[in-house]
Amino acid sequence: MIVVIEGADATGKSTLCKNLARAFGGIVYNTPPTHMKEKRSLIDLFATPEESFQFYYEGIKIAVNEIRQLKKAYEWIFVDRYWISTAATHLGMGVDVSVENLAKLDCADLTILLTVATETQHIRLGKRGMTPGDKKVL
Repeated sequence: MIVVIEGADATGKSTLCKNLARAFGGIVYNTPPTHMKEKRSLIDLFATPEESFQFYYEGIKIAVNEIRQLKKAYEWIFVDRYWISTAATHLGMGVDVSVENLAKLDCADLTILLTVATETQHIRLGKRGMTPGDKKVL
């Protein structure tokens, strides 16, 4: 079962994914893929919104293939953000996002959308520290 946890930053996606993986004996898959982490830091700091979208879109295209491969070995996969978060973030930044193209990459059996009150989100971001990506979106 592929379960995607979507939501804005500081809604508890990572925490929920870890807890579900522990409870169901599954794994957590983070997007963008781990091997893109170093480049992500640069994208979040210096890229235009359009360049950022292209980076995250490419990450989703890679992720869908990796997730499908992992499905062969694991019964439960919990995906920490996927295409809906990418679309929402970049639409909010003013990027012309084709939601239809992103939706074609969906491989989830179940998608859960987490929300959080703005005040709570700000408290959580303050505690964990804000990434450059957080600052752009906010």
